[in-house]
Amino acid sequence: KTIYDTNTWPDDPLFYVCAPSRTDPSEAPEGCENLFFLIPLAPGLDEEGTERDRYFEEIMQRLERHTGRDLRPHVLHQRSFAHREFEQEYFSYKGWPTRSVKRRFGSPKCGANSQACTSPAN
Repeated sequence: KTIYDTNTWPDDPLFYVCAPSRTDPSEAPEGCENLFFLIPLAPGLDEEGTERDRYFEEIMQRLERHTGRDLRPHVLHQRSFAHREFEQEYFSYKGWPTRSVKRRFGSPKCGANSQACTSPAN
């Protein structure tokens, strides 16, 4: 409804989670994982600056509750790619079609200077 009818930020966003390093190990350093979150949103939404962090926290809470694992302490690198970035990088009208938030997790052996890294949350 928030995407097509009201063009607003959702209160309870849907999201997809992809772990590309599960099928392609080159997507993360050895011993790490790469998680990619995608949140479908209405195009052209204005950002006040707090939405990305708020949605990340909400998604992580839901994912941790679903998996029964504490994932946030394993975050080594995170990057957000949203409306503004879609408009700038791909000349996408109003940042359509979606907003994605890419977060990567890792263990200390991945190294603090890793480009991106995720480790299984034991």
